[in-house]
Amino acid sequence: MKISLNEKSAQAMRDFAEAMPFAINNIVEETQRLIDVYNSVSDQVGPHQQDFETMMKLISQAQADAADAIKALPPKLRYTADKIDAFIATHPEAVGK
Repeated sequence: MKISLNEKSAQAMRDFAEAMPFAINNIVEETQRLIDVYNSVSDQVGPHQQDFETMMKLISQAQADAADAIKALPPKLRYTADKIDAFIATHPEAVGK
């Protein structure tokens, strides 16, 4: 998506910021579902059990790191949208250019 100095772009940023918590929840829920599925079959993976457990730990840590990064994004998007709105208010001649 191309971002321009206009109200539509500012609103798109706000909409995206509002959607981010849902993305975080989906990532957390699906990671937990993966871990739950693994736990339900962990006694059947044979000699690779340690490898799978290591992968589950890595996936869980990656999910936590990604969620933390995504949580930082919405306030920055809203801040940028506010700056766009402020610029538009003081420079209406520049809108859409």
